[in-house]
Amino acid sequence: MSKKDNKMNNTGSTAKRSRNSPGVAKATHRQIKIWLIEGRWGPEDRLPSEAELTKELGVSRNSLQKALKWLNDAGAIITLKGSGSWVSKDFAPYMLRDDPNLVVRLNSEEFKYMLEFRQSVELHGVGLAAIRATRADLLAISRALDAMKASMSDAPAYSRAESEFHFAVVEATHNVIYIRAMNAIRGDYLACLDELNGADISADSLVAHDELLQALKNNDPEAATRAMQRILILSGLADQAIKAKRAMSNKA
Repeated sequence: MSKKDNKMNNTGSTAKRSRNSPGVAKATHRQIKIWLIEGRWGPEDRLPSEAELTKELGVSRNSLQKALKWLNDAGAIITLKGSGSWVSKDFAPYMLRDDPNLVVRLNSEEFKYMLEFRQSVELHGVGLAAIRATRADLLAISRALDAMKASMSDAPAYSRAESEFHFAVVEATHNVIYIRAMNAIRGDYLACLDELNGADISADSLVAHDELLQALKNNDPEAATRAMQRILILSGLADQAIKAKRAMSNKA
């Protein structure tokens, strides 16, 4: 590893290396993914030169080229040797939003769509999970709930645990289409929960999650649906509180 790789700065990337962090190339890859998702460059836009990117990110050329290759393989960009890299003509943010480690803020429209998605998919899914959940499924859901309870004072950790809870519930449906759909939006899903829990972690929501787990253990689809509906109602109320707070801040 070059000395340059060890000088990654805080302004250009999330790739500051530590004993437990991912490799420099992986962190560089993640940062460029975030830039693409957030719209720094649009379809068919040319990316800055390798010299510019290595300087901004504080990484070696080798690390950057590895990151760009992974993005090429994902179809997000096209790199022509000696000519540079361009965002793919068909690029769309959803192509890169399957990474739960990406922390990407949703805009207001995307946030609304995420709540609609949850209303459509999860509300029906919990009924299937109540019928199909195995012991292993219930154990995974229970462990995630325990992690939520242990993280009440740590919003980011709570959001990660809550995300694992809901993904475990969807896994318990054993419906491969539901599972694929959820996995495709992991990054967005976590961003939605971060937004909701960043304002305030609701004790009522934790109770509702506990009720959902009990309904799944009892193989009770109706009770599971009621508990999920309560979770979504509380999410909607949290969303309204966030919007009201922002409106007041804008007036100040």
